Amino acid sequence: MVRRTELIIGMLLIGIFMTLGVSAAAFGGGYGSGGFSGLNNNWQANQPTFN
Repeated sequence: MVRRTELIIGMLLIGIFMTLGVSAAAFGGGYGSGGFSGLNNNWQANQPTFN
């Protein structure tokens, strides 16, 4: 069985990663960082239907 605290922590981590992914898609191109822009392009290429 999964303890409640572990489930809450897992949900928080998933929420953080989703927030980072959305932020990368929305703002990644504006930072001017090559690595960040590369992640942004890969994220959009992997999810072409999410606009």
